[in-house]
Amino acid sequence: MEAPGDAAHNDLVSSVDESSAEPARAPGLLVLFALVILGMSSAIYYHWKAPPEIAKLRAMAADVPTAGEPRLEAWMGFGAPMIHNRLVYLRYSNAYPWLVTHLVESANEGEAPEIWGVDFKDLPQDVTVRDGMQVQIRLPAATLLARGELDGDQVDRVLRVRVGEPRPDADDIAERLVEFALRHPDDFIAGLEKDIPGASLVVQGGAYTTTSPTTSTRPSTEGAE
Repeated sequence: MEAPGDAAHNDLVSSVDESSAEPARAPGLLVLFALVILGMSSAIYYHWKAPPEIAKLRAMAADVPTAGEPRLEAWMGFGAPMIHNRLVYLRYSNAYPWLVTHLVESANEGEAPEIWGVDFKDLPQDVTVRDGMQVQIRLPAATLLARGELDGDQVDRVLRVRVGEPRPDADDIAERLVEFALRHPDDFIAGLEKDIPGASLVVQGGAYTTTSPTTSTRPSTEGAE
């Protein structure tokens, strides 16, 4: 015969086991109701907030000129910064913030090759300008940037001029490199011409000259990518 205390103890243990085996759950209808309320709240907020934002966007679109120079001028507001961003990505590396056009080997034994290109370290924001219906990317003149060997995975892509070979036109190479970057992976130039009939985009190498950063020593590799 169990003592009263033992019976109470057994009831307590049994209740604990049952609660452990079946954790408390929220009623299914309550959860469903909460989800419905949440969905309705999002829809109500959207229908309350969306009309003013849609009206604002429509007003902005209505203010944009539909054709000609006014439309191209409006395009410059976002197109010029996008072009500048693409040009920045053409820098060889952090250590060499240049658009490298080619290397020229020295005829003097033991002397490092010349590194030619356009200095993009402090590329001005106004590198892209509009002249009528033409967008012009005016690049600084290519110059002798330094003497040394380049590092990194891109070195095999850089033109190397051997001793005795004719020197190429560095500004022409810079133009072609920039135009290639604007046409790949998506054709930025064709997109402009399609969006605004009569508009065109040209790259002008050697549009102006800057002070050459030429050094007689090998460029530092610190921070090279």
